[in-house]
Amino acid sequence: MIRRATEADFLRILTIAVSSYREFDIENAYLWGVKSLENPDIAIWVGDHTFGVSGVTAPFYAPAKRRGVMLFLASEPRAGYEPCKMLRTMIEWCLNERGATSFHLGEDTGVNLAPLAKRVGATKDRDSYTLKL
Repeated sequence: MIRRATEADFLRILTIAVSSYREFDIENAYLWGVKSLENPDIAIWVGDHTFGVSGVTAPFYAPAKRRGVMLFLASEPRAGYEPCKMLRTMIEWCLNERGATSFHLGEDTGVNLAPLAKRVGATKDRDSYTLKL
């Protein structure tokens, strides 16, 4: 079952995150998570084997143009279809409960999100660029 997380879920959530991402600052992630529980435009979700974080934001120049974003998605091995269910939950919340007109997902770790994107009906909208020091 996927539901909104509480602070009591953070130990399990952080354990999943650390096993999924090599560079993960537990202390700062915990502090950010606690503050985020009070933000109506951020939702932390937890399932049996997966957790996700979604948010809704708008540019300063067009405050009515709200967009949903997948901020984080991680799961334990053999989570089955739960990551897809988690993503659907995040999309539903952003679009139907928080008034977003679009939902965006991407990756920072090199993981291939194409299979998940296909399952939820998402299409690629643009390439990304970066500069490194």
